Amino acid sequence: MLRERLHILKKLFLSSVKTSFEGSGGFFLGDEAELVAGEVVAEYRVGAYVVRLVSDESSIFYQASLEGVSRSLLTLIESRLEDLILLIKKGNDLGDVLALVLGIPREEVPAAAYVFKTLTGYGKLQLLLDDPYVTDVSVEGPGPVWVRHKLVEDLNPRLDFIRTNIYLSTLEEVVELQQVIASKCHTYVSTSNPIVDTQMPLSDGGHRVHLVSHIVSVKRPEIIVRKRSSSPPHTDVLVRQGVMPKAVAELLKFLILSRGSLIVAGPPGSGKTTLIKSLLYSYVPADWKVVVIEDTGEIDPPPNSSWSRYVVFELGSVRVDLFDLAKAALRSSTTKLLVVGETRGSEAQVLAQSLLAGLGGLTSFHGG
Repeated sequence: MLRERLHILKKLFLSSVKTSFEGSGGFFLGDEAELVAGEVVAEYRVGAYVVRLVSDESSIFYQASLEGVSRSLLTLIESRLEDLILLIKKGNDLGDVLALVLGIPREEVPAAAYVFKTLTGYGKLQLLLDDPYVTDVSVEGPGPVWVRHKLVEDLNPRLDFIRTNIYLSTLEEVVELQQVIASKCHTYVSTSNPIVDTQMPLSDGGHRVHLVSHIVSVKRPEIIVRKRSSSPPHTDVLVRQGVMPKAVAELLKFLILSRGSLIVAGPPGSGKTTLIKSLLYSYVPADWKVVVIEDTGEIDPPPNSSWSRYVVFELGSVRVDLFDLAKAALRSSTTKLLVVGETRGSEAQVLAQSLLAGLGGLTSFHGG
């Protein structure tokens, strides 16, 4: 299984470096993606990459180049990949292993380490997962990868997703990347399981992942990653930013501490989960017995708290859904607060019963 995964990852990564080394001294991710001429409105580094936001008259484009990495170094890492993995699994330091096995000087180790991380991680998407300004990643079949970007929200609020020069060339490449992501998330995409909602391991960021097979999306296999924010802002910050009036924040605090019920409603991407996390972390004591129920885990219990978190589980014919989790929460000595990350089905009945029994409730609805 490991050998098969490595084979797929190597194919995905090496396909991204079949480019010329002209121009900025590095290479761009994908032969087919054209570089856009325009004004560079932002520039920063992510690992071994230089990222530039380039603006023209109509939009802003995300352009990345891997600089300071030669083709010979890429070939060398690829040829010794399995040896590197085995030595690192034995607990050896990555930098020491790269310098020793590859025979490279220490100044080349950081770039080699990022290439290694990309090759054993998420291929062409690794840069976007590591970029702190990227909030969402969208792959809609072969073609350019699209992202939501924090800086773009300030530069041009009219824009939603912007195009990158990271390019997936074929249907097969997208399907292989889907399988790599699903495997790392301990699930699979197949004809019997064509739509997958899952979460990356916490060591990889814990981001939410939505995968749709090409048999459902008409030869345009979909990969959506909603990146997990590091920590939500305190409600005091939301008040200072003008997101909510101070009186509303005080009312919500009173409501939660009084074990009242609160529904946060809004369209996708409007910040419902962020607001719920802000309210929980700002107001709810760590010694309260709180159960958090989610489809994919986004709300982490604070360290050294008495909170619990349940997430949906599915393996073959075994499925534990939100309804099952809601019932289990009522048997776990929860007396203060029940949190359902998103209520959209039969779990609403159990949530309503718990509220009528005197529990506080906090949940979100999709709606206008």
